[in-house]
Amino acid sequence: MDWTVDYGSGPRPCKVPHAWRQDVDVRWEGPAVYRTTVTVDEPDTWVVFEGVSYAATVAIDGTPVREHQGIWDAWAVAVPTGVREITVEVVKNGGPTFPVRDVLSGFLPYVFHTFGGIFRDVRLVVSREDPTRVDRPAPPSRIRVEGNRLFLDDRPWTVRGVLSWGWYPGLGHCHPSVDDVRKEVRRIKRAGFNLVKFCLWVPPHHFLDVLSEEGLVAWVELPLWMPSPEPERLEAMLAEAETIVRQYRRHDAIVAWTCGCELSESTPHEVRRRLFETVRDLTGCPLVKDNSGSAEMYGGDLREYGTFFDFHPYCDTVFYPPVLDSLQNGPRRAMPVLLGETNDYDEYRPLGRWSGPEAVTADPDRPWILEHVSTPRPYWLSSDPRLNDQGVRWQHDVPGVLDSLHSIPDASEERRLRLLSRQKSAAVRNRVTEDVAARADIAGFVVTGLVETPISTSGVVDQGEDAFEPQAFVWSSPVTFFSIPHRRPPWVDGGNRPGWLDPWCHFPGPAVIAIGARSDLDHFGTAVVRVGGTKVFESDIQITGGRPHEVARLEVEFGAGPVDLQIAFEPNGALWPLRVYERLSKDDLAGWTLSGTPFRHLDQPGRDGPSGLVTTGWDDAVRSCVHDERPVVAFLGEDRSVATVRAPFWRECVQTSRPPVPENDWTFLYPVATDAVLSREWLETELPGAEWFMTRVDTRTYGRSCYVAKRGHTVVTTLRPWGGLGAQPYGLENNPAGCELLRMLTKLAVQG
Repeated sequence: MDWTVDYGSGPRPCKVPHAWRQDVDVRWEGPAVYRTTVTVDEPDTWVVFEGVSYAATVAIDGTPVREHQGIWDAWAVAVPTGVREITVEVVKNGGPTFPVRDVLSGFLPYVFHTFGGIFRDVRLVVSREDPTRVDRPAPPSRIRVEGNRLFLDDRPWTVRGVLSWGWYPGLGHCHPSVDDVRKEVRRIKRAGFNLVKFCLWVPPHHFLDVLSEEGLVAWVELPLWMPSPEPERLEAMLAEAETIVRQYRRHDAIVAWTCGCELSESTPHEVRRRLFETVRDLTGCPLVKDNSGSAEMYGGDLREYGTFFDFHPYCDTVFYPPVLDSLQNGPRRAMPVLLGETNDYDEYRPLGRWSGPEAVTADPDRPWILEHVSTPRPYWLSSDPRLNDQGVRWQHDVPGVLDSLHSIPDASEERRLRLLSRQKSAAVRNRVTEDVAARADIAGFVVTGLVETPISTSGVVDQGEDAFEPQAFVWSSPVTFFSIPHRRPPWVDGGNRPGWLDPWCHFPGPAVIAIGARSDLDHFGTAVVRVGGTKVFESDIQITGGRPHEVARLEVEFGAGPVDLQIAFEPNGALWPLRVYERLSKDDLAGWTLSGTPFRHLDQPGRDGPSGLVTTGWDDAVRSCVHDERPVVAFLGEDRSVATVRAPFWRECVQTSRPPVPENDWTFLYPVATDAVLSREWLETELPGAEWFMTRVDTRTYGRSCYVAKRGHTVVTTLRPWGGLGAQPYGLENNPAGCELLRMLTKLAVQG
C-alpha cells in the first residue's frame, strides 16, 4: 500500500511501518492522519493492523468504522469490495489525552519518549472472521520445573538472559525488520546468551520466530510499569493484557511470562492475582510471575503470585554475595529463583564527537511541525526539548553535559576512559556471574542490558556492533568456575559478625584454595590447576548439570607478588589473577602513631620512623599534625560527616589512578573499595590545592570526585584497608590488600 501522513500541513509520502520522528515535536500527541487507497476484489477482506500507537480511528471512504486503543495487539477492519480510501487518525500516548501511566506504555517512555504512528505492518487478509480474533492455543511448554531447577526440552537448563527495552534509535519505534532481528539475535547468541527478556514491551511476532530458528528462547514481560491506580484504567489495562497474551501464546519460544515490573504499591495485589491467573490459565506456562522484581525487593503488598521467585538485585559488587544469600529459598517452598534484571554496569560514553551547536526551526503557523534540524548529536542527546524532551524520565543529564563543553575531556582521554570502563565492566560482571553460579537456588539471570540507551550505557552491544569479544564474559562458557571463599566470622564487640577470607588476595605462605563449578549439563574429565604456570592439582572430576558444587581443593605455598590461578578443563576453564602481599610488620609502621578502632589489633609499631599519624578521623589534633608538616594518613571511609559523600564504587562510574595507586587492578581494589568519596568542598577547605591520586568519574553525570588526595605530607582517602563492606574480609589481620594499601599510603605521605 502507498501511504501518506498529514501532521496538519498537508499529506506527505511515508512508508509503513512508520512513526513520526524529527519532523514533529516529540511532545506533540497528534492526531496524525494516514491515508492509503486499496482495491478489494474479494468479499470477506480485512485490513489487519499489527500495531498502532496509541489510539486509532479508522474511516473507509470518509465513514468511521472502528476505533482502537492499544500499542501492542493486532486488530482488523472489514473492507468492502471495490476501490476504497482508508484513513487512520492516530493519537499517541504520553500527551494529555492518554498519559503514560493510564495505558500499557511499558518502559520505553522512560528510556526516551513515547512514539506515535502505524509502526507495524499493515496487510490485507481474506477471512470469514476477524483474523486477529482467531484463538490459537498455546503449544505444550518446553519448560519443566523440579523444585529450584529448570529443564528445557528435558535437559537441565540455566537462564543466561539479556534485557531488551525495545530501544531502536534508528527506527524511532520498536518494530525492527526480520533481517535486523536476525542480525541482533545472532549477536546475542554469539555473546553467550540463551534467552532474551522483552522487558515491558511486546516484540513483533517475527522476532520470536527468529529466536526459535536460532535456538534461543524468550521471556515476555507485559508492559505494565508504574500504572495508574484508578480502577477504570486498571480494568482497561487488564483487558488489553489478556488480548496480548492470547495473540502471543502460540510461540513455543516463550518460556517465561511476567505480568509487570517493579509494581511496588502502584498495583493492588488483587489486580496482580488476576493477571497471574489469566496468563497462567491461557498459556499453561510453568514460569509465570505477577511482578518481576517482587514486593519483597521493591516494597508494596507482600501477597504475591507466581511459580518462581523473581528479584532485581542492583548492587555494588562487594554486596552481591550477601544480597544473593538473602534471596535464597531457605525454608520457603522450593521454587526457582530468577534474577529478572541484574549485573548492570554503566560504561563511559564519549561525548566529544557530539559537541557543537544545534539549530531547530519550526513552521511558525504550526509550531509542532519541525522544518529544519541541524545538530551533530543524535536526536536522543539533543538539548532541544522538541527533539528530546525529558518527559517522564528521571535520568536526563547528558544534554546538559554536552552544553557545558568545558566538562568534556579531549579525545584521547575519552578513549582511555572508555577502555578503562570496558575493562571494569568485564571484571565486575564476571565476578557477579560467578557469585550467582555458586548459589543453588538461583536458576538464572538476565543481564541489564542489550544496548546503550539515553538513560544507560550498560549495553553489551554498542551501536549495532559487539561491544565485547564473546570470551570477555564467563557466561559465554559451558561451565562456570568460581572460587569458594573460606568463612572467617570476626569477633566484634562481644560476638561474631559475618566474614570471609579473600579468595583472590593472600598472605605469603601455605594456603588452601577451593574451586567450584556449575553447568547445565553433566561433564566428566580431567581438571588441571596451575598457580603461576606450575601444576599443583590434577584429578578427574564430575560436574553435575544444574547444580553448583566444589570440584577441586588444593594446598599451595604462595610467595609475595602477583600470580595467576588457572583451571583447565574440557570444554573450558578459568583464570583468576591473584595477589600475594606481605603482612604488616613493626618496621612497616615504625614511628607511626595509630589512632582508630580498625588499627587496635596491630602490633605496637617500632619507635624509629617518621613520627607520623595514621588515623580514621579528622579533628584539631590531626590539623595540628598537618600544620606541623608531620606525615598524616587519614582514612575517612567510615566518616559520615561533611568530609565524605556517599557514592557507589562499582556501578555508574569509572576510576582513574596515578602511582602508587594501581589503576583498574580490581583484585587489589575489591577488598579495600569504599562507598564514599571525599567532599570537594571539604577538600578545598582543609587541603586546598591537594593533588588527586584516585578519581571517580560518574558515567551518568560526568561529575568527578576524589578517593585519594595528597597535599604536602598529608594523605586523605575513603578507601578501607580494614574492609568490612559486603563480602570484603573484615579487619587488617584478614585483609592482605588492606595491609598493602596502608604501606602504600604511608610511604606516599613520607615522600612529601
